[in-house]
Amino acid sequence: MVSRVVGPITFLSAAARRQWIRAGRPRALAGSNGSLPPIAFIRPYRQLLSLPTNVDALWQLLYREAGKGSAA
Repeated sequence: MVSRVVGPITFLSAAARRQWIRAGRPRALAGSNGSLPPIAFIRPYRQLLSLPTNVDALWQLLYREAGKGSAA
């Protein structure tokens, strides 16, 4: 099976984009075997564990944080 990027690449963080540039802007993205590199998450795992378990509280947090990431 062959996977191809058909649109612009969206990075989960500025650090992920910098790593891609340092790697020479490869066409095949690392982790294409289904695994994710450690920098794939915007928040470190410990912070993910501390997210609210209440759906309403989590939704409010996500709404506040929307748009603060880097898509370029």
